Amino acid sequence: MKKATCFLATIIWFVLLGSCDIQYEYHEREYNQELINPEKTNTYAFLGNSITHNGRYHSYFELFLLTRYPDVDFKFINAGVAGDQAGIALSRLQDDVLVHNPDLITVMFGMNDIGRNLYGKDNLLSDSLEKRRQENLSNYQINMDSLIRVISATEAHVVLFTPSIYEQNAENLSVPNFYGCNDALGKCADMVKELKRKYDTYLVDQFSVMDSLNNLLQRKYPDTTIVGPDRVHPQDQGHFIMATSIINQLDFTPVVATLDIDLSKKRVKCVNGQIFNLEEVENEIRFTYQPYALPFPIIQFQQTGELLSFNNELNREFLTVKGLPYGDYRLMIDSMEISVFNNQELKEGFNLSDFITPQQNYALEIARLVEQKREIISGKLRNIAFIEFFFAPKMRQASNEKEALEILDEKIKQIDNQWLKDQVKIYKEVKKKLPDLENEVGNLHNQISQMRKNLPEFEVILEKQ
Repeated sequence: MKKATCFLATIIWFVLLGSCDIQYEYHEREYNQELINPEKTNTYAFLGNSITHNGRYHSYFELFLLTRYPDVDFKFINAGVAGDQAGIALSRLQDDVLVHNPDLITVMFGMNDIGRNLYGKDNLLSDSLEKRRQENLSNYQINMDSLIRVISATEAHVVLFTPSIYEQNAENLSVPNFYGCNDALGKCADMVKELKRKYDTYLVDQFSVMDSLNNLLQRKYPDTTIVGPDRVHPQDQGHFIMATSIINQLDFTPVVATLDIDLSKKRVKCVNGQIFNLEEVENEIRFTYQPYALPFPIIQFQQTGELLSFNNELNREFLTVKGLPYGDYRLMIDSMEISVFNNQELKEGFNLSDFITPQQNYALEIARLVEQKREIISGKLRNIAFIEFFFAPKMRQASNEKEALEILDEKIKQIDNQWLKDQVKIYKEVKKKLPDLENEVGNLHNQISQMRKNLPEFEVILEKQ
């Protein structure tokens, strides 16, 4: 397996194949991503509220990096806490984020900072509420400035996210519509852009992308939304849109591989992969394909992927075969039929990522392990951070575990909220099983590493019909 490099290298082999001299050219993919250091473990921390706590958008981003850069080591830190705000996050920054010595920190707040209960059509003319709204927005700007100033003083790359959107257009959802929240989040997004300029950070504009897509969809389907039914938390497709924004706006490579076979010129050119054992047997062209990366498994996001032109823009595994006689050819990869193409279509080339392939199925197995890891971290381990940093921070001042639990029990007695009571119950269970859960996460990480560092070879056949 190759190592990622910062230049374009060419290696040429001449192989005698039957009575034909085939020239093989293997090019490494152009590698200019300054946010990745191929010589070390790249630690990325994601700081935010419940949308980050959930972990989906950055687990999809994680999956992209793991499959697109399989020779690079990564470590991903979920630093999201449900209910959190920029001002509160500052108090946990050292012990929950900086302690990991991250190379990159993303920051996304706003949904809780604006005070959603201050909005709604019934409240639009209230002067007192308008004053409180403005105070919240001012506090958001001050708190974000303080948070970013501290993070910018570290060695980490800082990536600011504008907040995700609030669904204030769809009228058929069962939860109350706090109309005006999305407009307030738009103001937060403008503040984040100003802070980006002030501190010279990276920026991913989640708000503009999500708002534009949501409005586009709602022109045709007024009651649909890319946000979840609670108007706040995106579901899988919404998180995929967020991950796509990260990949796109931070300029990660769209190239999986480029495979160019010219039979008439007896030449094979490959970028980020190898073709070898090319031969013609009766009515078949056969070769072995060794990829250096995998396509993102778009199967689970097919409709949204088409809306975003994901494969064309960010998932290019391109195959071209020139010099074939006139006719139709069935493409098989590892005995799996992909499709039938005519010689002109093969000459022009096509994106393998547009089809279900063994490469995508292999990537799906990695995706399954990444999701198992996310479920443990987001559903269980991050509960500890929620309780100890957000719900009952005085626990951290206790001299021992017994005293900490007494503080927690006293706190929950004062609250009549079943969800919070459930979180406390989860916390106690997770603390008891913490070593086992951490081992399980470690085992999943090792399985993923083995799969991505030992990519299989694929046998490809073009059979004339």
